[in-house]
Amino acid sequence: MKKLILLLLIFISLGFSQTISKIEVIGNKYIQSSLIKGFMKLHPGMQFFQTLLDEDIKRLYETGYFKNIAVKEVKKDDHIELIYIVQDLPIIYRIEFKGNKRVSSEDLSKKLGIETEVGKFGLNQATRGLTPSSSINEKIEIVKQFQLGKVLSEEQIHELINRIKKAYEESGYSDVGISYKIIPVKGASRLVFYIKETKPTYVGDINFKGNHTFSDGRLLDHMKTQPFSLLAFRWHPPFNKNVLMDDIKGLKKFYEDEGFFEAEIEKPILKKSGDRVNITIKIKEGPRYKIGKITFKGNKMYSEDELLDKIIQHRDSKRYYKKSIIKLIEKRIYDKYGEVGFINEYTSIKKDPDFKNKTVNLSFHVYEGGPVYAGAIHIRGNYETRDYVIRREMRVQEYDLITRHELSRS
Repeated sequence: MKKLILLLLIFISLGFSQTISKIEVIGNKYIQSSLIKGFMKLHPGMQFFQTLLDEDIKRLYETGYFKNIAVKEVKKDDHIELIYIVQDLPIIYRIEFKGNKRVSSEDLSKKLGIETEVGKFGLNQATRGLTPSSSINEKIEIVKQFQLGKVLSEEQIHELINRIKKAYEESGYSDVGISYKIIPVKGASRLVFYIKETKPTYVGDINFKGNHTFSDGRLLDHMKTQPFSLLAFRWHPPFNKNVLMDDIKGLKKFYEDEGFFEAEIEKPILKKSGDRVNITIKIKEGPRYKIGKITFKGNKMYSEDELLDKIIQHRDSKRYYKKSIIKLIEKRIYDKYGEVGFINEYTSIKKDPDFKNKTVNLSFHVYEGGPVYAGAIHIRGNYETRDYVIRREMRVQEYDLITRHELSRS
C-alpha cells in the first residue's frame, strides 16, 4: 500500500512538472549570456523544478556580478520558457587613463589601489553542488575568465574617480574634470577614465592672526600646507584644499595639547593671486588651562608620589596642562613597573576639563599585571656562532625575572 502511494506521488509530480524548452537572458550589458548560463544547473530539456531555479538565482548572486536578478516563467502547455532579467555589473580586466599629462598612469594606479580590490570567485564555490559532467571543464574556464577581472559597481567607480581627483589635488590641481566609459570586450570590459586637466594652483603666503602664544613658524611646523619660500626651495608648493582643512584640525589638536581647550580656528580665508593662493588663518586662543587634580587607580606597588616623582613641579612651575607632561608621567609609570618585571603593565588616561575653573583633572588607571619570568630560550639562525656565546651576552637567562632594562640590553 505504501509503495502504491509513493508511486502515485511520483507520477503526480511528474505529471505536473514541465520541460524547459528555452532559457533566455536579457538586460546584460557586460557579461555574455553564454557565460551567465554556464553558472546554471537548469538547462533546456530538463524537467523544471522551483528549487533548482532558486538555487541558480542564489548561485548567480553569489558570484557578485549582478545587482538585480528576476526570472519570468512563460508556461506553454507541457513546457516552460525561463527568461532571466538581469542587471549585471562590469567585470573590469583593464583600467586605462586618457588625457593625464601632469600625473602619470603609474601614479594614478597606485592611488586607486587596484591590487587591493581584485575580487575573485573561487572555483570550489562556483562548482559547488554541480554533478561532474562533460560541461564541468567549461564551467571552470568561465570562472577563470572572471578571475582575471574586477567587478566594479557604479558606486565603486565613483570612488575611483574621487581617488583620481585626490591624486591631482595633492599635486595642486583642484578642478580636474573626470568622466569614464566602460567598453565591453567578450565578457569583460575596459574601464577608461578621461581626464581634463586644469592649470595647477600653488600656495603663496600663509598668514596667522590672533596667535599670541605661538609663533607663525611653530604653527607651520604642525601643517602639511607650506608657503612659498625661495630660501627653503619651495618654489611651487601645491595647494590642496582638503589637506588645508586637515591642517586646521591639526592646529586645533595642537592648541588642545598645549592646554587651550577653548581655542577656535576659523575657516581659512583664501585669496587667489595668479596661480597662487594666499591663505589667512584667524585664531582665538582663549584661556590656557592648568592641571587640576591628579588621581591614580590600580597602583598597589607604588604610591602616587613615587609615580609622579615631582615631574610637574620640575618641568612646569606654572602647572599648565601640556600633552608632553602626560607623556612624562606615562613614561615614569612604564619605567617604574618595568624595573620590577611588570612588563605587561599598561595605563589608561582620562582627561576631564573643568570649564568653570579652567583646569584639567587627570585620572591615571594603572593595570599592573604581574611579574614576568623567562621560560625556555631557543636560539635560531646562528650558523656561525654557538649558542653559549650568544647566551653569555644576554642579560636575561632562563627562569630569570624579565625587566625592561635587561630585556632591551639583551
